[in-house]
Amino acid sequence: FKVGPVAVFAMCAVAGSFVDSVLGSALQYSGFDKQKGIVVEHGGEHISGWNLLDNHQINLLTSVLVMIAGLLLFPY
Repeated sequence: FKVGPVAVFAMCAVAGSFVDSVLGSALQYSGFDKQKGIVVEHGGEHISGWNLLDNHQINLLTSVLVMIAGLLLFPY
């Protein structure tokens, strides 16, 4: 069966959200600032992730990966 472009966009969006969450939790540092009571990207007590990429870099990497995957899996 043939998949239409709207379905392709929807699948890529769902995949992108998942990839963004996984990459963010693994490669982006999250800490907890006890004084402010908030989650921070720098400092604080370590919660998760390595300090390799920031949020903007994770978003860019996710966009590029999902775009490439979309073009490879669903060429038009």
